[in-house]
Amino acid sequence: MSLDTYLNIVQALGAAPFSLMKQGHTKDYAERFLFLVERRSQWEIEFVLHMV
Repeated sequence: MSLDTYLNIVQALGAAPFSLMKQGHTKDYAERFLFLVERRSQWEIEFVLHMV
């Protein structure tokens, strides 16, 4: 994954750049991710998962 992609994911989740590398808040970020993909097509979800 490129740095730009990582930063876009971080920004979409409203997280700090290093927060996704830490353990402890993964449940919060997983819930935010699920909310973000809730109304997306299967193709869009697969694309995002591939990028992550």
